[in-house]
Amino acid sequence: MQPFKVFPKKGLEPFDIQIERFECDGASFTLFDSGGNGVPKEAFLAFEDVAAILPAGKQPATEHLIPFDVFLRKRKEPLVIYAHGFEIQTPSVKFFWLYHVDGEPQYIPDIYVASSEVVCVLPRDGLAKFRKRSMSG
Repeated sequence: MQPFKVFPKKGLEPFDIQIERFECDGASFTLFDSGGNGVPKEAFLAFEDVAAILPAGKQPATEHLIPFDVFLRKRKEPLVIYAHGFEIQTPSVKFFWLYHVDGEPQYIPDIYVASSEVVCVLPRDGLAKFRKRSMSG
């Protein structure tokens, strides 16, 4: 089991939950127990009230990943997500890693950000004309 931080909409205080993982089908969340089983009758998270879900532990920060500041409605401080990039795939923003410059993006599991709650997504160090996205040094 691992801790996740849930950021409710309307600027309410975030809270932690202990689950193995979660899935989002675009209209609801399924929470999974330590055995890898979806438990829709034992746990519930209101899809329409969640702005974001992130792993509660520290995310991997390497020189190859870009720290993205994600500004949500009614929140003063941005969420920081380390990735190579992102795509808006309504109803959520999908962050991804690239293992090769021309490779397919691998969407980062265990991150959910409601696109309707996002005001801005921007690299922490600003926009650069050229940004190295390779995993090689």
